[in-house]
Amino acid sequence: MVRFAQRSLQAAGDLPVPWRALPHAVLLVQTLFVDTDSYAENLRLGRVAGSHPEADQIIQRALDVSEASWLIWQGDHSAAVAILERARWLPDLDPLIAMNMHGAHLLAHLLDGDRSGIQAHLRDPTISPLRAGWIESIRRGEHWLISYEAIRAAGVGFLGDHHRARRDLTDVIALLDVDRMPGVDADLLGAFAWICIGAGEPDRAVELLDDTWFGARSPNTSILLIAAGQHARGNGEKDLSLAGSSEIVRRFLMREIIRREERTRKMLESELDRLGLGS
Repeated sequence: MVRFAQRSLQAAGDLPVPWRALPHAVLLVQTLFVDTDSYAENLRLGRVAGSHPEADQIIQRALDVSEASWLIWQGDHSAAVAILERARWLPDLDPLIAMNMHGAHLLAHLLDGDRSGIQAHLRDPTISPLRAGWIESIRRGEHWLISYEAIRAAGVGFLGDHHRARRDLTDVIALLDVDRMPGVDADLLGAFAWICIGAGEPDRAVELLDDTWFGARSPNTSILLIAAGQHARGNGEKDLSLAGSSEIVRRFLMREIIRREERTRKMLESELDRLGLGS
C-alpha cells in the first residue's frame, strides 16, 4: 500500500489532481508515529489536494481524523477536539470514517482526563444509532469497526463504571469469530488495560500490555495502547510523542516492518538472480 501511494504521487508529478490526497492520506498512516517532518509535509500536501473542488469529501474527512490523531499524539487534545467537532456533524459520512472520527473525539477527552467531555460524548444521542450499526457490522464479521468499542469501554472504565465497561467488552467479544483478524485482540486488551488502571490494578494492566501484540487496528487504538502502558507505569504525560517513544521503539517498529518487507523483496530478487531467473 505504501509503495502504491509513493508510485501514485510519482506518476502524478506536479499535476494538481484531487486524487493526490488519497496517497498522501496513506502515507500519513506510515509516518504518524515515526517521522514528524514527513507527516507534517504529507498532511500539508494532502490538504492542498483535498481542497480541490472535485476532491472526494471522504478523503477530506480521513485527513481530519489523521490530523486529529497526530494532535492527540502531540498532546494537543483541545486542537484535536476542535477539528473533530467541526467535521463530525457532516452528513453521509462513510461508516469507517465516522467510527474513527467519534473514536478520536472520545480518545482526546480520555487522554486529557476530561470527565465531563467523556460523559457528554457517551450521552450524545446521535452516536447511539451509529453505534448500533457498527455493532451489527461486527456481528456480520466486519471487525474493522471494533476500534470504537475499545475506546468507548476505556472511557466508561475511566469514569469508574468498571463492571459496565467489562460487560460491554464481553458482549462485543461474544459477537466475534474465533478466527478473527489480527489486531482485534490488541484493541480489546488495550481497553481492558485501561479498565484495570481505573480499577487500581496497574500491575495487571502492565501484564496485559506486555502480552499484547502491538499491531493495533488503527492509529487511535495504537495510541490507546501506548497511553495505557504509560499510565500503568505511572507516567501520565499527555504528549505521547515524548512519553511513548520508547514504546514505539520497543514494540510498534513501523520502520522495522517496512525494512523487513524491503529485505524480503531483495532476498527474493537475489534468489531469482542466483537461479538465472531474474529480469
